[in-house]
Amino acid sequence: MPYLNTAVAACKVLVVCAFGVMLLGLDAQSAEAQGTSFRDDFDSFNSSRWIKSSHKQSELTTFDPDNVIVDNGYLRLRIPPGTTGGAEIESMDYYGYGSYRARMKMADAPTSITGFFLYSGTDPFSEIDIEVYNDGTGAMDFVTWADGQRTNHVRKDFRFDPSADFHNYRIDYNPGSVQFYIDGNLRQTWTEGVPSSSMKLLVNTWFPDWIEPVPGKAPETGRATRIDWIDYDKR
Repeated sequence: MPYLNTAVAACKVLVVCAFGVMLLGLDAQSAEAQGTSFRDDFDSFNSSRWIKSSHKQSELTTFDPDNVIVDNGYLRLRIPPGTTGGAEIESMDYYGYGSYRARMKMADAPTSITGFFLYSGTDPFSEIDIEVYNDGTGAMDFVTWADGQRTNHVRKDFRFDPSADFHNYRIDYNPGSVQFYIDGNLRQTWTEGVPSSSMKLLVNTWFPDWIEPVPGKAPETGRATRIDWIDYDKR
């Protein structure tokens, strides 16, 4: 039966090759997720779009859903007085390539940060971050992670107080590139080490335990990051 064995072996090779091509196709399209374009002006809390997080983020901060409120057309991520508590919203859906924007006024709470970012939640994970230091300096980090490894990072100082007024923060996620914009101005581009997976959209305010020189300075009075709107333009 040598001819039959050869035919079976050839068939197996074809199946394996076809499966490999299919996997490559899936990887190439892995950022095409179910989330569609939207704009949220936060006239109310849309529980079909967002989840209020409830988990420990650091040794200093546990996210409390009660710290997420909508008030007078703004979403507020609250830091209760005398605490290093925080808040986070996470999208229900996964999103892919496109432009992600938020208009925000950060909490006046030194040693805390506000993140506007994409996160896959998978293992290994992918991530694209804007992290704003809530210390009045205008310092922020732009970061990418792919396959569980930090692939790009830069810290920039824009010398404005992000808690004094609203500013627009934007991430453009494209096949093979990512761009970061502040108030409509392009501030950083990377074309290497860019993830390709679909991800969830998150915004949070919290106290990292790695802030120097002394982390976890609790504000005496309540503070909050205010979000005017968030939108996503699918590409």
